Amino acid sequence: MRRLLRSAAGFTISEMLVALLILSLSLAVVAGGLPAAQSSYFRVLDSANAQMLLSTTVSRLRDELAMASRIVAQGQSITYRSGSTGSTSAIRSDDGGILLAEYLDLSAPPEPSLLVPQKAATSRLHAAFTAATYDAKERVVTISGLVVRNLDGEELASLPELQIRVIGARH
Repeated sequence: MRRLLRSAAGFTISEMLVALLILSLSLAVVAGGLPAAQSSYFRVLDSANAQMLLSTTVSRLRDELAMASRIVAQGQSITYRSGSTGSTSAIRSDDGGILLAEYLDLSAPPEPSLLVPQKAATSRLHAAFTAATYDAKERVVTISGLVVRNLDGEELASLPELQIRVIGARH
């Protein structure tokens, strides 16, 4: 009986210390990799969101300009008559994103809003373009340097040139 009790005594203190050492080293390795994994996750997430924002911005620009008339494009600004509302509208690019303003009442200046709503854009990303031109003969609006940047100014997605054929009424 005494031999049975001695064999079932369990682990010695040195075996427990070795097991704890191995466990603590394993946890240290795992915990050390978490910040790198989290950083990598946010980079991939921002990149995917930037691609989505770029695609949404291109769609919104096409929707706004394809049926437009009386287009004037200069620098980072495009003024036109909206084909859907008939009102004069303006799109301009600045550090905060691409803004859309509709002149519904000419007695008061409009309050510009983001072309792509903040919920779709996320608070960490914004779209911008460097220049816009309009070729009246070909009826094509060309938007150059369309980019999506994060809060640090890092470019995450870009489209060097976007051409939108205007099929709206001629004025």
